[in-house]
Amino acid sequence: MRGAANFLLFLVIAIGGGLAGCATVTPAEPVEGIRSVGVASAFGDEFEMLTIGTTVFNNSGGSGDIAEWGVNELTIDTISSALSNNYELVDVEYPREFFNSEAKEKVTGSWIENTPKQISDIVRDRISPDSGEAPDAYLIVIPEYTATAFRGYPTFVDLGLYSMSLLGDRKTYIWVSAQMVLVDADTWEVLRRKSFRSNWVSAKMEKRMKNVGAAYWRVDNAAWAKDFESLTASQKELIRKTIYDYVKDAAPRTLEQMGMLPVESENTP
Repeated sequence: MRGAANFLLFLVIAIGGGLAGCATVTPAEPVEGIRSVGVASAFGDEFEMLTIGTTVFNNSGGSGDIAEWGVNELTIDTISSALSNNYELVDVEYPREFFNSEAKEKVTGSWIENTPKQISDIVRDRISPDSGEAPDAYLIVIPEYTATAFRGYPTFVDLGLYSMSLLGDRKTYIWVSAQMVLVDADTWEVLRRKSFRSNWVSAKMEKRMKNVGAAYWRVDNAAWAKDFESLTASQKELIRKTIYDYVKDAAPRTLEQMGMLPVESENTP
């Protein structure tokens, strides 16, 4: 009986996650009472890779350091640029590696509303202005688990590449999994929370993998290698540019969905 119950629970979560991943999301009501914001980003410096071959003997994986790609710096700059006409921006200090590792262990996807307290506990008293007074709120990008975790697909919690081959037909995907969180700088309450999502067309992605959530993005197989050490300089540059396109598109779209920017165009999560 317990096995049957667990299987039913799996189906409920998987179906619910599938609906969440496919439905058009209505933007939240505009944020009120927030005039100044400190922006932080806590993507990891490790890029995960997993390759599924035609047989188990062809499987491989691993990770590599991508700190020099500057994904966090790009994220902060892109968000700050989008907010600059609407909010006073405050430079902040924070333990990026701590935020990243804690979020990976404790924070679920934003479609499951059960971890705002954990987020508050992670950031409480650990993020502060470089100088002067604290802003009204902190806007933080942290990793998240997504619906794909419940559907049999591997879940990279922030950045990765997943490739699968069935009888020689290879499909390669970039994985970006994060959420944007608005936290009150006085109470540390989570005010808003939204998946950090791009529209695959405007982010110049080839195709989104059907029915596996909004974070697997199909890319040209030229990006594929069996592991990180095997990636050439041109492949790394292709992956880096893909992630850059994603971030540049996802930042303003997510801000609109959170109610921090007026919606200027139709958004697809």
